[in-house]
Amino acid sequence: MKYWRSKEELTLQVTQALQYVARTRPGVGWIRGNLAATSEILGEINDLRKGRDALVEVIRNLQSQLAPRVDNVAGIEESITLRFNCSNLGTQSRIRTLPATWKQLFSLVGPSLVAPKGEAEIGESLSRYLAQQLRWSENYIILFDEDLTTIKLQFVALELISMKAPSIGGGGVVQELLQLTDRGTQALIGI
Repeated sequence: MKYWRSKEELTLQVTQALQYVARTRPGVGWIRGNLAATSEILGEINDLRKGRDALVEVIRNLQSQLAPRVDNVAGIEESITLRFNCSNLGTQSRIRTLPATWKQLFSLVGPSLVAPKGEAEIGESLSRYLAQQLRWSENYIILFDEDLTTIKLQFVALELISMKAPSIGGGGVVQELLQLTDRGTQALIGI
């Protein structure tokens, strides 16, 4: 048994005792990190990694087989003509149109769907864009519901967004949630 007179002496004795135990009684936890991995363990780890990669590939193939095939889907570079009602303060509402590519629309809508959002987010994002283009207040721009539905379904068909189970929003209104898919996130990064 050793005695100590100061905090520094105690610290020194504890350190020396731990070093002695590590040298004389090696066990799990006392082995240096650079000595623990043997070629056998590394081989097992590599085999597990290869097995995991093979299973990931099988999952991808099965998911692609389960995904519904939709024919005649517009490509991301193709155009759509947005239809919307607009009016300035005190003027009569009129129908206007604006051509845009699916890529342009996705670049406007995609960032708002990183987290799950209601379907209305598509309309709000596009109304803000149209307001900037027309230099009007977005309160006076209303997109056609049919166009909003077409945009949502097109992005789902292109596997850029997914529809989640409905949730109850403000006022007890049930709304489905939309969110970027992994493919949508990658496409957004590339735009």
